[in-house]
Amino acid sequence: MTPSSAVSPSSPVRLPRAAAIVVQHGAEAPCVACLRSVLASEGVEAVPVVVDHNPGRSDALEAAVAARGAYLWDPANPGFAAGANRGIREALRWRTSEGPASLAMMAVLNPDVRLAPDCLARLLGVLSSSPGVGLAGPAILSEERPETWWNVGGEILWPSGRPRSWLHGRRRGPERLEVRDAGFVCGSVLAMRPDAVDRAGGLDERYFLYFEDADYSRRVQEAGLRTVVVPEALAWHRGGGSTAASPGLAAYYRARGRLLFSRAWNPHPVLGRLHRGLFAGRLLLKGLLRLGLAAPPGDEARMAALGALDYLRGRSGRRA
Repeated sequence: MTPSSAVSPSSPVRLPRAAAIVVQHGAEAPCVACLRSVLASEGVEAVPVVVDHNPGRSDALEAAVAARGAYLWDPANPGFAAGANRGIREALRWRTSEGPASLAMMAVLNPDVRLAPDCLARLLGVLSSSPGVGLAGPAILSEERPETWWNVGGEILWPSGRPRSWLHGRRRGPERLEVRDAGFVCGSVLAMRPDAVDRAGGLDERYFLYFEDADYSRRVQEAGLRTVVVPEALAWHRGGGSTAASPGLAAYYRARGRLLFSRAWNPHPVLGRLHRGLFAGRLLLKGLLRLGLAAPPGDEARMAALGALDYLRGRSGRRA
């Protein structure tokens, strides 16, 4: 299978088809586990689309999707949002060639998540039964501590622009959680109907990594659609899989992304500007202090300061 090819089954579709778009960067093993969970999905025809941003092609990942999906390779690594958009475009080609009924849902996944067998079907159930819902995510548990919540939806605290994940770090209890509207859907698993993409477009590639999920949630909301979390749909998240080897870069993109997101969506023009200035100034001061202490090149405080500095310079996308 060539890097640009995609599966387009000619046999009649017996189950609703869901494209599972996995944007891969980093170690192969978590991504292989993610793909196994996708292929074990029940109640939908799950078709994996791997967008691989590693420097070299992966025979293991290509083989994992060869029978049912697509492997797309881009060693330039244009970022998570760009990879998601490429996978979305591939999936939308099925709709163009086979008709609207050929694609019921698209789900963009981190490579370090693992889905419960009925996760995609439950997400699709909410999306298909509620036309006003455009974006849905599962309840996410920690892979390292399987009974501890990682994210069950989230919100943005304004005017600071700080994200808060609901139930993060809390132990899973016996109570039944209901579907609820969320300020943003965690980017570990973003499930959407094709018509939501028609209305809201793709993800904003300026973010490169982090905050693209919060930004996309706001864009879906601005398009007149709801963003919800579906607690009965479960996934497990490993955490930091694609950035474990470079925590400094993660700090860089988080800092820059938060500032960029706040500038785009802060509902408090004056207070928002004040908070961005204070946040950027604090990061820059910490970075300067660490530099004076001869911090190593991968130091998170110094890299976060560089993220704030690049925001002030108007830089976005991949760090130069």
